Amino acid sequence: MPVTGTGLAIMDPYLTARSLSTPATLFAIAAWLSNRPRWAVAWLAVTAALHPQMAVYGSLFIGSMALVRHSRAARAVPAPVFGATIGLPLLLNFEPLRGAARECLLSRTYFFVSTWTWYQWIGVFAPLALLWWFSAGSPRHTLPAFRPLAATLIPFGLTFTTVAVMLAIPARLETYNRLQPMRSFHLLYVVLFILLGGLIGEYGIKKSLWRWVALFVPLALVMVLVQELTFPASEHVEWPGSNRGNTWISAFLWIRYHTPKGAVFALDPNYMAQPGEDSHGFRAVAERSALADNVKDSGAVSLFPQLAEEWKSEVDAGRGFDHFQLEDFRKLAREYPVTWILTARPRPGLTCPYENKDLAVCRMQ
Repeated sequence: MPVTGTGLAIMDPYLTARSLSTPATLFAIAAWLSNRPRWAVAWLAVTAALHPQMAVYGSLFIGSMALVRHSRAARAVPAPVFGATIGLPLLLNFEPLRGAARECLLSRTYFFVSTWTWYQWIGVFAPLALLWWFSAGSPRHTLPAFRPLAATLIPFGLTFTTVAVMLAIPARLETYNRLQPMRSFHLLYVVLFILLGGLIGEYGIKKSLWRWVALFVPLALVMVLVQELTFPASEHVEWPGSNRGNTWISAFLWIRYHTPKGAVFALDPNYMAQPGEDSHGFRAVAERSALADNVKDSGAVSLFPQLAEEWKSEVDAGRGFDHFQLEDFRKLAREYPVTWILTARPRPGLTCPYENKDLAVCRMQ
């Protein structure tokens, strides 16, 4: 389930920091609702260690629930974590961006709600309308936390939407879009679907085994189909150490086990968008350094623009990589500490100790 126009899904089909920070945030909310504020603070600290940005949203949501309770104790206990996370944006430099840094920021169009389509706005207001219905109706047989959760999510979502609109309009505020206020809807969607699931279980499928099967078997099959179409060259479940035919993973694993730890690789800056690569990160799998890529590394640059010039320099140096010849690789090695090359085919003049049907790993002399 995509989270409106944010570029996020409720749960990614591959391991990310959100894979761990999301349940940690939910544990924090559950602890708060169970009147265990110290556990809530502990879980927020875990979330902050895993994903500081998502910890901000979790802390602000719990802070919103505390304000709803109008209790001095409710406001006092989360104050340290609330104050720490609200100050996290101060760690970023918000001077106007220029050159490569601005180019990189503007390439992340989903940062700017002014570029969203009409159906992405449905993804903003339809969940808020559902939550308003939940909070106004207070369905029978729900737990006491149901209505406060739904009621708090409404101003939570509207506030961040207002902030996002305000940042997207004047050009002088464009650098602040790096805060990505609409990513708060990730938490809103997760809690909303928990509430929806509770209602479906209570009023729809109840204790009927066949109703459970009728709901979840088609749902699971659709999810399998979508993932197989999204990552056609990968195993549906990637067990540690296993690989059945993905040539990119085979090359990455060979590099991990047969090249020096200090090796620095050059490969196509757009390798993660290549057919069959399926978004596997070179550094994560091969455990080796590489020049900057144009797909994922640009995300880090959008948050930390001081990396922009180095990133753009390395990406530009690798443009046209598939057509490089020996002299091009030598030029690359003179400019950067490149010692190995991962390329689509062996190149004359290079020693390539590993090849498969799509890739070759070559050593720079």
